[in-house]
Amino acid sequence: MKQIIIFIGCWVHQFVNDIKFFDALEKTLGCTVKRRSTFTYVTTINNSKITFQFCFGPNNDNVWKERKRIRTQEGLQAPPSIEHLAKKNIKADGIYYLGFCGVLKGEKHNVYLPDIFIKLDFKEYAIHHKHVDEMILSKKIYYPNKLLGIIHGKRCTTVTSNQVLSLKYVNNHSNDVLKALSKKLARYADVVEMENYELIKHFGKKYPIGIFLYGTDIPSNKKYSLQSQPSKFNWNKFNKLGIGMIKKIVSQHAAKTRN
Repeated sequence: MKQIIIFIGCWVHQFVNDIKFFDALEKTLGCTVKRRSTFTYVTTINNSKITFQFCFGPNNDNVWKERKRIRTQEGLQAPPSIEHLAKKNIKADGIYYLGFCGVLKGEKHNVYLPDIFIKLDFKEYAIHHKHVDEMILSKKIYYPNKLLGIIHGKRCTTVTSNQVLSLKYVNNHSNDVLKALSKKLARYADVVEMENYELIKHFGKKYPIGIFLYGTDIPSNKKYSLQSQPSKFNWNKFNKLGIGMIKKIVSQHAAKTRN
């Protein structure tokens, strides 16, 4: 049986209860998704065991520590970092990532398939105007996205940030600051998310990786900026496209087994 790991960059309660991805997966493919631990779910499809591992990218920086503190007060437990998971000697026949991104260049509700990765670290929890001028980006990592040519999506460059580009995290909820920051980032990348640079850094040397990003918002446009309550989104398109990705990768691994 093939062992497939799909990392999910999301809070568990959002993905399970608001987005209802696993419900849609069970209904569409006739499988059963079981909870194995707080941050791990499993299912079997066409002789492939799929492990869904919830994760986050940041690990013990000041921004992450503050977010973790706030979420703990709200009664939420944070998923493990990718760096932590990399130390567990994970073994798989295929590693993939299923998650979300803010769109810097392009349209939301589309699929983005990054093969160039950049890192941006904020030193403070709240985003200020000074961060626009003081922005320092890492060197680019070029890495072949295993999903390119397998599913439809836009080839792109992504910047992995340790803070969400949302008005919720901007000082005084300033739209001008968020817009300026997003426009500057758009010079270097097409989308922004929170895990992919770390995923490539920690797993890319050992495994080929397929990364699927779904555009949920446009940070530079207040009308289409990220909402704090994901239940307001219509997640049907994401679920359909995400399940389509899973069908494709299961089919790919089944074909390799036959050969």
